[in-house]
Formats: sequence, structure tokens, C-alpha cells
Amino acid sequence: MRKLASIQVVNAVEPIPNADAIERVRVLGWWVVGKKGDFEKGDQVVYCEIDSLLPERPEFEFLRTSSFKPAQTDAAGATIQPTGFRIKTVKLRGQVSQGICFPLSVLPPGAPTGEGEDVTDWLGVRKWEPPVPVGMGGKVKGGFPGLNGTSVSFGLARRSPVRGHLRVPEFVRLWRLGRLVIASSAG
Repeated sequence: MRKLASIQVVNAVEPIPNADAIERVRVLGWWVVGKKGDFEKGDQVVYCEIDSLLPERPEFEFLRTSSFKPAQTDAAGATIQPTGFRIKTVKLRGQVSQGICFPLSVLPPGAPTGEGEDVTDWLGVRKWEPPVPVGMGGKVKGGFPGLNGTSVSFGLARRSPVRGHLRVPEFVRLWRLGRLVIASSAG
């Protein structure tokens, strides 16, 4: 299972040009933007990877305006994914941030604090799964032509076939008019 939240060591801390309140922190080879003065080289931190879904807890409330995701439910009303705060790649003051770091104080009593320890379950972190689009909520009938070793050719209906590539807007326009024929053959 993937370690979404783990104990790691800060490898470097560097200022961000034209930024007074934040600095960049290097953890596991990733740059993470953090509050200035919160971390120093050699500190142990709780590092949460991108695509982590942090639970609603007071320590994470500062993420509400930018990262809050409501619960996802299926057609029967059962919860597929709980409410939480999604960690994603962001750019702050021109600096890309690949995750988020917290001090060890966010851990509950008794949680492991050794470098590399997985604290995903201790914090209640889950993997973010994007919601299934409305049109894809049913059962899949088959793959799209062109996948799994097949080749795709297309032509204009009621005209001489045109083989090759169309630009996406032209493809979509012809598809909507019902003038596009897609033929799939083993490649």
C-alpha cells in the first residue's frame, strides 16, 4: 500500500524570491512550500503526498478555502469517499509545491516517529479518487477503438473516405453532425 503520510527528514530549506511568509522545503527529493520558520534542515516532519485526502481536523482547517472536497456518494447513498482536504500540486509565488509538511505534533499519542514510518492510518489519510463523471456511472460495454492493439481509421459519411488525422474541433463537429464513420481493425 502507498504511504500517503509518512515521517521524513527535511533535506534543505531555501527562501522563495519575493515571498515574505513562505519558503521552500525539500523532502524526499520533492519541493514543498511551507510557512517561513516552521522547518529547519534535519527536522522530522509528517510529509503528505499529492492525492492525499486529509480528514476534517482542526490542524488541517487552514486548507478549507483551497482544498475542501465534499463527500462522494453512490446512487444508493452510500459514502464512496469521505469529506476532507485534497492535497494536490500547487504553485505559490512561482514555486511548485509537491505535497505538504506538518510538525510531528499533528500525530496522535502513540504514533510512530521513526524516519520512513507510515502514519497514513494514524492520521486517517485516504487516497483521493476523482469522482466518476455522470455519463460513466453505468457499465462499460467495451473499449474505445484504437486501444489494445487496434488501429482506427475514419472517413466522412456520404462522401469519399478521408483517412488520416483531423484536428479535435473538426472531429467533434463532424461527430455531432453524424458525418463521421469510425472503423476499427486489428493492427
